[in-house]
Amino acid sequence: MVFANSACVRRNRSEQGQLVRQAEVSGRTSHASNKIELYEQGKAGLVEKRKTQREHEMTLAEVKKILDCEVLQGDKLETTEIITACGCDLMSDVLQFIRPDSLLLTGLTHPQAVRTAEIADVRAICFVRGKKPDGKTTRLAKDKGIWLLATQLPLFESCAKLYNGGLLGCSAS
Repeated sequence: MVFANSACVRRNRSEQGQLVRQAEVSGRTSHASNKIELYEQGKAGLVEKRKTQREHEMTLAEVKKILDCEVLQGDKLETTEIITACGCDLMSDVLQFIRPDSLLLTGLTHPQAVRTAEIADVRAICFVRGKKPDGKTTRLAKDKGIWLLATQLPLFESCAKLYNGGLLGCSAS
């Protein structure tokens, strides 16, 4: 399996190494063949985890349909996939909890929301409660390659509809 970046490879090797170390500490293995077997089991578990994540991915076109959104900035909604969603108005919480390739649902329309999304590798922002950003925020999002959507729904209902549609929240493992 080829990974997109070296950080992903390091993280996966680290997770696999932890499985082997845990087995050694618990006394379940004492020789190389058991280590290899445990490594393969850990690798299979990671593949299954990624498969489960893909089952819960959603395209921005699906988000647009579920939330009855207006597209403010961005194109190719049919091919842009998000893994999770996070509803938040406190940008420091976004930086702490959101995952890369997620959708941020917020009522904050100032440029700081786009800057925060860029730092957190967020794919798209959906503004709730009928709010729309000004031209400066929209231009910044376009420059950073972040899609902007807007819905009339409140934050809680937007999150609930996406969750019911199969998209997991940021706390999902």
